[in-house]
Formats: sequence, C-alpha cells, structure tokens
Amino acid sequence: MAQLIFNEGNNPHTVAHQKPQLLVNILDGMAYTRPQALYAEFPVSATTYADGFFKVNYADFANAVNGMAWWLETNLGRGENFETLAYIGPNDIRYNSLLFGAVKTGYKMFFTSPRNSIPAHSHLFNSLGCQTMLTSSPAPPVVNAIVGAHPLKVLEVPSVHDLLHKKYPHYPYNKTFEEAKDDPLLALHTSGTTGIPKALVWTHGWAAGFQMWSQMDPPAGFESRDRYYQGNRLFPLLPAFHAGGSYATVFAPLFNQTSVIFPLSGAIPSAHGLAEGLKYTKADIALLAPPWIEEICKDPELLEFLSKNLDTIMYSGGDIPQSYGDVLFGKMKNFFTLIGNTESGLYPSFMTGADWKWFQVNERAGIEFRYQSDDLYEAYIIRKKDAEEQPVFKLYKDIQEYASGDLYVAHPTKPGLWAYRGRSDDIIVFLTGEKTNPTSMEQHIAKHPEVKTAIVIGSLRFQAALMVELSSEQPLSVAERAAVIERLWPTIEEANAECPAHAKIAKSHILIVSPEKPMQRAGKGTIQKKPTVDLYATELDALYEDAEKMAVGISTESEALHGIIDVKDTEKVVSVIRDSVAEITKWSKVDDDQNWFIFGMDSLQALILTRKLKSALALPSLAITTIYTNPSVSTLSKAISELSKEEEASKASNGQSRQQLIESLLEENKAPIDHIATSTKSKPLLEKENGITLQSNGTISYSNGIVSRKHVVVLTGSTGALGSYILQLLLDTSSVSHVYCLNRSADSELLQIQRNKVRGLPTDFSADRVSFLTANLESPFLGLDEKVCAEILASATEIIHNAWPVNFNLSLPTFRPQLSGAVKLIELSATGANSPSILFVSSISSVASYRAASSAVPEKIIHDSTVPAPMGYGESKYIAERLLDYAASKLNIRASIARVGQVAGPINSTGHWNKAEWLPSLIISSLHIGAVPETLGSSDTKIDWVPIDVLAEALIELYFKAGKGAQVFHPLNPRPTTWSALLPAVIESLSGAQSILPVVAQKVLPGKTIETVSFNTWLQRIRAETEATAATSDKAKLEALLEASPAIKLLPFYESIVDSDQWVSLQTSKTEAESEKLSSLEGIKPEWMKLWAKGWLS
Repeated sequence: MAQLIFNEGNNPHTVAHQKPQLLVNILDGMAYTRPQALYAEFPVSATTYADGFFKVNYADFANAVNGMAWWLETNLGRGENFETLAYIGPNDIRYNSLLFGAVKTGYKMFFTSPRNSIPAHSHLFNSLGCQTMLTSSPAPPVVNAIVGAHPLKVLEVPSVHDLLHKKYPHYPYNKTFEEAKDDPLLALHTSGTTGIPKALVWTHGWAAGFQMWSQMDPPAGFESRDRYYQGNRLFPLLPAFHAGGSYATVFAPLFNQTSVIFPLSGAIPSAHGLAEGLKYTKADIALLAPPWIEEICKDPELLEFLSKNLDTIMYSGGDIPQSYGDVLFGKMKNFFTLIGNTESGLYPSFMTGADWKWFQVNERAGIEFRYQSDDLYEAYIIRKKDAEEQPVFKLYKDIQEYASGDLYVAHPTKPGLWAYRGRSDDIIVFLTGEKTNPTSMEQHIAKHPEVKTAIVIGSLRFQAALMVELSSEQPLSVAERAAVIERLWPTIEEANAECPAHAKIAKSHILIVSPEKPMQRAGKGTIQKKPTVDLYATELDALYEDAEKMAVGISTESEALHGIIDVKDTEKVVSVIRDSVAEITKWSKVDDDQNWFIFGMDSLQALILTRKLKSALALPSLAITTIYTNPSVSTLSKAISELSKEEEASKASNGQSRQQLIESLLEENKAPIDHIATSTKSKPLLEKENGITLQSNGTISYSNGIVSRKHVVVLTGSTGALGSYILQLLLDTSSVSHVYCLNRSADSELLQIQRNKVRGLPTDFSADRVSFLTANLESPFLGLDEKVCAEILASATEIIHNAWPVNFNLSLPTFRPQLSGAVKLIELSATGANSPSILFVSSISSVASYRAASSAVPEKIIHDSTVPAPMGYGESKYIAERLLDYAASKLNIRASIARVGQVAGPINSTGHWNKAEWLPSLIISSLHIGAVPETLGSSDTKIDWVPIDVLAEALIELYFKAGKGAQVFHPLNPRPTTWSALLPAVIESLSGAQSILPVVAQKVLPGKTIETVSFNTWLQRIRAETEATAATSDKAKLEALLEASPAIKLLPFYESIVDSDQWVSLQTSKTEAESEKLSSLEGIKPEWMKLWAKGWLS
C-alpha cells in the first residue's frame, strides 16, 4: 500500500512533492488515509441532471480501479510489455478506472477521439501496436466502423454500476518510483502537424515532472493560476479523451485535492447543460472550450446565472474573440485562459490583474518566446541543468529545447505579458474547440489539374471553408465558377473522406479566388496563409453568411420528401426528425428512444440538424441547445411541440424583455462612469517623460516647443462616407490645428486615400495636420501606444464619435464593444486636459418608435426605453445617448447628440450616393422591371433627407457651438418634400437610362416603358423577380438579374415599410436656430435627384 505525505502545514490541500510520486500510489494512498474524501460527483442519469448526482469518494474510486484491474487480468491476462488497449465509451468513471487498472496490470490505455477519421484511427493503432479495442455496452457506432476497417479484438468493459456497487479485493502495485518512472502511464494523440494525429505516451516520470512544473512557487506578489484548483470543486466540460480532460479529472484531484463534477455522459456538453447541472450541485470553477464561451455571451440570462453560481471560468483548447472574453471578464469574479499543450502540460502561469487574455509564465519554467514574423512569437522550452520540473523532456530525452509550435503576441506596453494567437503549423481551431490540420486535404485538392493552390480556413468559425486558386488566370463569371466547383467536387469529396467529420468541406463553403487578387506568397514561393485570408476577409464573411442563409432555406432529401411540416402534426414531426438524423449521420436505423450523442453524433452534426429542422418545421427559434437537451426522436418531438406553443405566448412579452435588456446594458455601462466620477483626476499620463506639459494657462507645450490654443479634434470612423466629408471640412478649417483619426483598420491612411478618390475628395494628407491611428476604443489607452494616448489626452479639445457598425441585422448584445468604446471616449472627455466636448453621431432609429401626445420627437434625451427601433443598431444608439446624458450630469462634460436621418448624395462635390443603399437599389430595380412605386410605403412619407456634404458642414457648425450638458440636435431637412414631387425627375431619369439595360435583362423584359404603380404592386413584381432568381438554372442570367434588380436582396426591408408608420416626425426648431447651413437648406430638388440617378444608372 502506498504511503502518502501531505503538506499539513501551510497548504493542506496540496500533495507534497519533496520527492516524486506515482499517481497510482497517490490514489491508493488517498483511499487508505482519507477514504471518505470526495473524488467526484457523477450525474445519476446519462441524459438529465434532474435525477441529481451521486458521490464517489477515494475508497470508491480505488475500488473501481481494482475491479477494472481484475477484469483486465481475467479477460486479457497480465500485460508483458505494456501492450496498448484503446477505449471509446461514455464520459464516465470507466475512463480513469481503465487508466489506473491498466497501469496495475501492465498495460497502457490509449484514449482516442471518436471524431478521428478512419484512416487516422488506423494510423494511430498501427503506430502504437494496438490490437484490442475496449468499449461500453452498447458500443458507440464509430467502434463498428473502426473495427470494419482495422481488425481489432473488441471487449465490453464492466458497467459503472458493477464497478461502484461491487466490492473488489485490492489489486497491488508494488513498483517504486525509480522502477516505474519510465513506464507508460497513458497514450494520447495530438491534433496532428502533418494532417494525421501523432500518438504520444505520457510516462510516470512525465506525470511527476508535470506535478512539479505546475506547482512551481510564483514570485513574490504574484498568484499562480494553479491555486484555483486547490481544494475546490471543478466542473470540466472537456472530454476524457482530450488531454485537458486528464488534467481536470486525474491531475487536479490527485495533485490539488480538487473535487470533480462530471457532465452528463449521454449528451454533448454545453454551457446551458453546465447551468442545468449547477441547479443540482455546487461548483467553484468551470473549465470550458471556446464554443461554450460564445454560447454564454449570446445569452444574457445564462451569463447572469453562471456569474452567480461560479467564482471562476477558465477556458482552454483554442482562441476566442476579444468581445466574448470582455463580456465574461466584466461579469465573472475570475476569468482567464489556460495555456499549454499535450507534450508539456499546462504552463505554470500567473494572474497579473491585467486583461483576461494576457498571462505571465514562471521564469523557472525555462520558457522563451522567440520572434517568428509580424507580431508573432513562438514558445520554446529550454532544457535546464536539472530538468526534473520540465515534463516535456521526459517525452523527448535527447533534445535540448522544445519548439511548441504555439504562437503568441507580446503586450504592447507591459513586458512579460503574452496572449495566445494560434499555431505555427497551421492547425485550424474551430469555434467548437475541435481542431484539424488541413495539410493533407490541401495537398489532395491541389493535385487536381485545374487547381494551382488550395488552402483550408476556419479558425474562430464553426465550419471549414476552402479557398481555391485556379491554374488558369482567366476571369470567371458566376456560372463558370459554379461549373468549376462541380468539376472539383469529386476530388474534394475524396479529401473529405480522409478527414475528421468536423473538418469536412461543404459545397456551400468554397471560394474561387480572383486572378486579380492572387494568394499572397513569400519570396520562396510558399503561400502566406494569414495575409491571404486577410486579403479576402470581406469575401469570406459573405461566403459564411450566404451559406448560413442557404442552410436554412435549401431543401434537403428529407425536406423534399416531407415539405414544410405543421408542428402540430406529431406523427410528421417525428418522421422528419427521424429521417433528418439518418440523413446526417448515415446511420442505417434510428430508434425513437436512442440517445444520438451516446451513439456518436458530434457537434457539427447537431448544428446541421438544427438548421434542417428550422427550415423543415418553419421554426426559426429552434436552437442547438434544444437538440443537446433533447437528444432523441421522442424527446425532441415533444420539445418542439412545446416550443411552438411558447413562440406564440412569448410574442406578447418580447417588448418587455427588450426593455429589460436595454435597461440592463444601460446600467452595466453606467458603472464605469460612476467609477470615473469617484476616481481622482490626476491625469497620470500627462508626464514630462512623454514630452508633454500642461501649462497653468491651459495651453499645451510639446517637447518640440510647439504651443497650441487651436482646436485639436479626435475623429472616429473617418474612412466611412460621412466621416470622410467631416475630416475634409476639419482640415479646411483654419482654427483646427490637428485631427487624430481613430479607425480599426491597420492602414487607415491608405484606406482613406482610396475612399476619398471614389468620393471626389482630396487625397493629400499632411502629417502636421492629421494622424491616422489604429485604435480599439474598448481597450486600455484606446488600443493606442501609451505615449500617443497621453498626447491626445493633453491636447484634444473636441471628440467626434462617428464610428458605429451600420448593420440592422445585429442584435443589441453584439454592440457591447461599441457601448464600451463610447464610455472610453467619455473618460477621455472627463480626464483630458482641455475637457474635450463630444459630438455623437446618432440616428433617428434611436427614437423611431416614439409615441406621445406630441406628434414630433423633441430635441432632447428621451428617458423611455421603448422609443428606439426594435433592432440592435437603434437600441445601441439610444443607450449611447443615455450614457452621454448621464455622463454630462455626473462628470460635467459637454456632449452633443445628432440624430441623423436619411443621408442623401452630395450636391457640392463629385461623389456618388452608394448604390448598395435602399433608395438607389429601388431606382435601379425600377429600371429593370419598368415600374416605379408612386409612394415609399405610405402616402404621407416626408422626404427630409440631407445631402451628405451639407450634413457634414452642419455637424461641424453645431459642434463648435456646443454648450453645457447634453444637447440633442435633429439635423434633418427643414423643408421636407414628398416622393410625388420627385417622381417626375425619377421617371425622366429611368426613361433616359433604358438603353443601358444589361443585355440579359433586355431579353427578360424587352421594350418596357416606365410606369407608376402602387408600392404593393411594385413589391409584388420584385417578389416575382426573387422567385425567378431562385428558379433559374442559368447562372449567367442569375448574375445579371441580381445586378439589374438589387432590390431582390433588400426585399425584407421594403416589406417592412409597407403602410408602416416608422417614418417618425422629429422637431427641428432648435437645430435650425443653431445651424445656418440647415436653416438655409432647400428641400430635395428634382435636379439633385437626376444627378444622383445618373450616378446609379450609368
């Protein structure tokens, strides 16, 4: 029996490591000295937490290990040379019972991912000499597929009930550490660096080294992340076949006396499942993968629940978007990432108190970050004289340094802090947390004679996509690109057969790159993947968005068979679920009570099933979490029935929940403003070492001797349409000495030049007058260099906040970063040397639902959260207005809010009105169908548009007259006209442009004259065009139709304004009194409309 020494003094929870110990001895020692100590809690049921949890103490765990060891000896005899035994089964106590049972009987377990492709399984079994597969009863379907391709002896292991409820004799293990340190402990596999996973074997010496490595004492003043495990209750969602699962369920308990809460063994883990489990037991920490972080951030109620029921959330296994981490970091007591890899274990890292993404490693660990390219550094582990604390050198005994392949970026201002960025070997880490190395797939597809190069992408996405560069450099039409994809498809399917299920390429996720934008290459001719992906960022975003829409709208085999199903018809619902599951999984039989996840359904298949059922059942609210929590035909059919009833009942409460979310986000962002109000205004950045001095007379002196009293303006969003005109006006204003343009793009000056060329604006920018800076408003120092930020703090006199994503499809929580950025600019106003005033370019959508006895919206802040338009864009603008008003009273700053309406094209410059907007699309489509609407949705629609160049002048004029507090302006046209007054000019323009109709469109609608029709009739004709677009098999005609009738793509918008009262009226008297430009502005003139139409139709 093992003798176990514990640190009973300063830290009774940590196993002593004055000398190395064997894990199997620690387990038996715990069972002997602390038999009732809790090892873990397991759900009673495989599929629901409602039945509660049962406790497994160390006596129970050791007994299960003994039972498994005796079973192995009975069925296989004792191992002679640590033969490999593979196991695939449910995520329960059998994994770790097998691990230690194999150690005791002279075998080694191999925990392989059931998601590997069959060729990968065969490769791994061959490399490990594995001839035996252990599994549960019933066996997951993948086991039969593996055995069918790779002959193995198959044995079913004892049930959980037998292992825990029968008493077994102690199975002795008599080796000392010195005798066993080089013996295998467990075989795992990597994600693969050459396309096929690589097997590796942890030894007992590796485990002892990892114990010392992970428990290194941090320097004074720092706190090791390892301490969060110690004596706490950990709820990990990572699977047992993942190295992270072993860290959580083996090393953490035996090294740190952590108690483990296991998730359901018969369901795919999810954040909602975590929350459900926490209703029936307690936990201090959760260990998650990236997809569950996204799940939490998209559900405010889930986030709120977890923040109240967990102290700490850790994540591992991949990167996550900054916005998700910011949400959790702001809500949780502790939130951070765990860094490491299968070969070395988790790095000994410290809490720094900095942003959640940054970490600092223990200098004793011997980790160096070596520059690779751009801003990336690779982590290397350097062998020390005494390498006992470095587990990686237990695997690779003959090397002096280990290149991790992991890439990091250094903190811009704080030396020693690092953030994970990706893998040097191009492994793709999906948002699901699953990984793949696409090298084999890329090489296979590139063998096709028409293909020059192929690369697979998918990091921070749910699915992979394929970018193909063709050997031919001839430009292709839409139809020709579609034909190429069809010719490539057999080769792509061959590559799909060799890769994991989660990494397969769908036909909807293929992008043929343009010969005008070739893939980026290094000097030696190799593809530079990241620059290429960056080059095609817009096209790839569109590809994923279109594929998502297609996934919901395109019929599959099961949908073609059933059509759209009435959810009240239970028999048909059951049938379509059953057929869809069979179609997705390729299972020959699907029983109604069969748990899909126990039988091998993975997360991507669950996502595809969700999409199919959304379409087939016309149930848009169906979420993937419903699939996770109802993983059988019978349970899901009942859940869908309930969901359809809830949809109707929830419509009445949507308005109330919308208000609650608005108020919640408002309060959430008021808190940092309160903090600004209570903190000292010492302006710590304004120091002599930055070369900036604030003089007693209010002027700013720089180290170069310049002294300025003029306007210094901070402008966000300068590269946008309105921002470009504002920037030019500021540079044309002699009293403005300098403009700081804060944009997200890396080279905004180049982008500004390109955009200004298109808009007919100047393209020469003097560095003395304007600075183009890459900023991230929600980050510390606005994402700028600290010295630059200090310069802005010292000199800025005005802030114009014009940057805001114009996307009416985004939900309100998506705008959290923008709200955070607005608060950061408020802080700049409150702490700046000159207390710069703020002009916020808002929108009439912030008050579009205003309803009061008064017929028009007043020029003031509206304290009623029902007034914004019911979309994230308008709601976020409304919240920002309220925050500025709150800050004006709390911090005594000056703020101006301009609720901008429809921005028209310029009248005093050569620029154009963007063709992609709703009115230009309406005019262009009217030319194609030969009809123009006589109204714009309702007969009394006011046309109070303001030309973009006039609007920019008015905003500057209003801003430089800003008074105290928060003022609201409505920069609308004070002389509104009507659509009917402009209609003759529109018809004249359309009639004159008929000759330039595209050839294909002329063939579709020959000899049409322009007529006026009701808006509903016009809509019906556009709908007919939409149906023709969907029905046509002629790809060239399809391309021409979309170009000639762009309103097809905006049909939902046009439908939303039919007979609507969304054209809210706003008061303008105060704005007119303050702005000469607006007060003298004429109504939209027919000749202006002709000018704009000429640009659209030419």
